[in-house]
Amino acid sequence: MKLWFLPFVREGLMPTATAAARTQVAVALRVESPGRESRDVVREMSLIGPGDILAIEPRQVLRVAPAAGTRDAEPEFFPAIEFDAPDLPWAYSPVVPEGTRLLPWIALVVVEARPDVTIVPGQRGQSPWLLRLSREVAERELPDLADSWAWAHAQVACETSDQIAATLAAHPDRTLARLLSPRRLHPHRAYHACVVPAFLAGRIAGLGGEPAADPALLTGLEPAWSVSDLPSELPVYYSWTFRTGEAGDFEALAQRLRPASLEAPITATPLQLSLPVPVGELAVEWEPPLRVPGSAPEKPRRPAAAVTQIRNALKPGTPTRPVLGPAYFGAPWRETAPAAPLTQWGPELNLTPMFRAAAGLGAEAVRAEQESLVAAASAQLEAFRARQREGRRKQLAAAFAGRVSARLSRAPRSESARVLAPLAAASQPAALDVGLYTVAGRRIVRKLWAATRARPAATQPLGDLRPIVQPAGEALPVLQPLGEPLPGLQPADELPELLPAIVYRPAIERAPVQVPAPPAPSADAAGIPTGEFAPRFARPMSEPLAERYPELMLPGATALDADTVRVVESDPKFLEAFLVGANQELNYELRWRGLPADARATAFRRFWGHVGDAEDIDGIATWDAAGALGTHVETRAAMILLVRSELVRRYPTLLIAVVPGTWMTGGTRSPSKDPASLMLPAFRGRIGAEVLYAGFSSPSIVEAIGARKPEEGSPGWYFLLGENPGDPRFGLDPGGGTAPPTRATLSWRHLTLSGGAEYATLAAFPAVPDAGFVPHSATAASVASLVRQRPFRAFIHASLLIRQVE
Repeated sequence: MKLWFLPFVREGLMPTATAAARTQVAVALRVESPGRESRDVVREMSLIGPGDILAIEPRQVLRVAPAAGTRDAEPEFFPAIEFDAPDLPWAYSPVVPEGTRLLPWIALVVVEARPDVTIVPGQRGQSPWLLRLSREVAERELPDLADSWAWAHAQVACETSDQIAATLAAHPDRTLARLLSPRRLHPHRAYHACVVPAFLAGRIAGLGGEPAADPALLTGLEPAWSVSDLPSELPVYYSWTFRTGEAGDFEALAQRLRPASLEAPITATPLQLSLPVPVGELAVEWEPPLRVPGSAPEKPRRPAAAVTQIRNALKPGTPTRPVLGPAYFGAPWRETAPAAPLTQWGPELNLTPMFRAAAGLGAEAVRAEQESLVAAASAQLEAFRARQREGRRKQLAAAFAGRVSARLSRAPRSESARVLAPLAAASQPAALDVGLYTVAGRRIVRKLWAATRARPAATQPLGDLRPIVQPAGEALPVLQPLGEPLPGLQPADELPELLPAIVYRPAIERAPVQVPAPPAPSADAAGIPTGEFAPRFARPMSEPLAERYPELMLPGATALDADTVRVVESDPKFLEAFLVGANQELNYELRWRGLPADARATAFRRFWGHVGDAEDIDGIATWDAAGALGTHVETRAAMILLVRSELVRRYPTLLIAVVPGTWMTGGTRSPSKDPASLMLPAFRGRIGAEVLYAGFSSPSIVEAIGARKPEEGSPGWYFLLGENPGDPRFGLDPGGGTAPPTRATLSWRHLTLSGGAEYATLAAFPAVPDAGFVPHSATAASVASLVRQRPFRAFIHASLLIRQVE
């Protein structure tokens, strides 16, 4: 799918004239009526304009760049704000387009945060915020509004240009509007970004004034500020604050990446054991969920002294002498709590200090968030009960309908027609023979019958309606308005005898009513939740672990060399032990709180943040008791890429993938250029601010390494790190560049700006031949295309990140 930039999007009525604070539009209507000559009416109507707006709905804002509160934003990029409505920047413009150029009614300004620049809350009748700045700041840091059309554009995501109109009409999720601020940012400075009115009428209204009564407003087209009218206050519709860091965009940061030294293993962390009977200092190695491929602990996992004391502590008590001791992890899902053999997952989990610690860590993660978890489980319980009630109601309705249907099938035709006719009338409004069976029809007939009994004279009118009597053998039509007698009608004095026949003996043979059959009773209760309530949580449990104990996710992760990349793998034993502890603790907590939940439920089935509905484990109750710990993981990661770089913090949405390699001439390798061969990770997550991991279900580590030569096998796979193309960035290179400039090398040095100018202007841009850009004929779309920074991609072959086993 491609991104298309549009110079503007304008929907609804266009203004045709301005009258000070109000824009006008001429509306022509043609009035037509039967028997009269049509005539055209032209009226002038007022449109909502900048002078009627005080704020923008915050939910209209999709994204701001740099993100609010950022402490190290890249100074190379233009600040930007994106709106959900693709026509928002031009919706209230009081002007008409000049070709492909249309001035927006709002603008994005960015001013340096200084003591003489403040943002204060607005008072009643004003905009939410007011920007106060000195004349010196306004003169230097407010842009020229004559160019405001060039820095506002719409974006549409579709395949071809022919689909743009249809996408705008039917796919709002693929459209947006964007404002840019062509401001030159400097490293290590704080800035305020503000969306402000671009017309004087909006400035007056936002400050609490009345535009129509302001003498400065003559035509309604005056800009919000000019060289001769610099404001000390500006209304602010939306604002955020950020701070720049060191210079360096994605390309510069990605070029710093290098493979981590294969000789430097990840630091092993000792796990000190505290036993009931001290046996001296005893420690095992902590085995984290992320580990070096093929690594194994150097120290014994189960010291004999530790196993003996754990066995004694786990011995069950007696009814007269219960034992309050350490938990047996997995007890809710096992009929017994065996302590042998160690080849089974229950004993292995409980007698191995490392795995007991992992299960205890999972229990601790649940205890830390127990209040929110219990609240979420309570909400799920209410939804579970509501589904049960709804299912039972549906069963009752179906059973009742079935009984009624069976009885009506045995009843006489006339009786079933009388009962089911109202249903047919509702489902078949045009049916001829059901009119008298409706409530209104029966009510009219009863009134007519009563009238004829009171006044039976044939010459006396019966209200406004008279029944029509057809010859024998034909169906009776509905009542018709009183008028001239139709041919073949019998005298009206037979009306009393006719009406009972209409009510009790309907003639439906000519046009049988098609009455839909009632629903049959449900054959089973498959749609009704049965059994005990079992909560489910989709949150991956690696997140609370990484947030609270990042060093236990990967010991030494924060001590890894900066700007390094390496490959690790997942430890399935840790995953199972951690999830068993988390699930058991949640079940105990729900029972303690009195929630009627299944004690054998598996609420947490994800450790990693999988894409889609993939889960790491199945229900613990389904595990084979004889299976070893780590054999029940459903979704295994073949390899996990680990990246520690400032790139992770600055670009949280960076693209990570693997692509196959191809052999080139001379025996060299190169990444495949086929987009279909790209494979995205099965899961990804972060450890701290600068460490990112991404797990891939395929290829395997051996396949990723590949062969050294073409004759020895496949070229292996490359890891791809790239800018997310869905988050475009706009800006100019800080310096350098070629002469003449190209789209890829355009920098601030190519612009002809006066000394001290902070904003780029369209007149300062040079012609860029390879982009087809000429300033005097440019549109907002061509400007956006020119200053958009092309997504950068870095490729690293897997053989550089994994030790190859001979």
